[in-house]
Amino acid sequence: MESNKSEYSERIEALELQELTAQNGGASLEVYKELLLLYLMEFDLINAKFLWKRIPLTVKLDNELTTIWKIGQCLWRREFPAVYEIIKSHEWSEAFKEPLLKLYSILQNRMTCLIENAYSLVKVEDLSQALGISEEQQLLDFINNRKWVLHSDTKLVKVDCQRDESNTTTANTQDKLDSSTLTQSLHRLTDYVSFLEN
Repeated sequence: MESNKSEYSERIEALELQELTAQNGGASLEVYKELLLLYLMEFDLINAKFLWKRIPLTVKLDNELTTIWKIGQCLWRREFPAVYEIIKSHEWSEAFKEPLLKLYSILQNRMTCLIENAYSLVKVEDLSQALGISEEQQLLDFINNRKWVLHSDTKLVKVDCQRDESNTTTANTQDKLDSSTLTQSLHRLTDYVSFLEN
């Protein structure tokens, strides 16, 4: 049986292997930062939390690593506006700027799918928070690009759920990806527990 591999699964496996085979009881700071961020990009919050718990205390003193974990905590609590704010406001190192912007985009896309599938009307301010778009013109452009309708008198946006084949396929693929990620996580956890017991 072949499982659906996610975009980052090979890199995650390589980093997990580096962590397990590292000398002196721990991997490098860069390995931990990248692995934690990839877990967040996959919305694999359980593995992100377990990784954070096993990172050595001396490594946890790194400001950038701690800030990445703050993003994970906000995702866990579904505080999406805080996630956007942390990503925008922190001074990221060059190696992590692009991946964090990608996380920002991934979260926006997930929230857009959620809004399209769950709502027919949404308040402008709620939409702004859900998508992390604070500038009015940017939000208007987003609304127009999605072919949604803004009722300026009520400050409500009529969400046009464009359920064409490509959107349905994307949603189905995301559902399969989520269940695949869960299955992979369970297999990894089982292997890890078996390893610890033996």
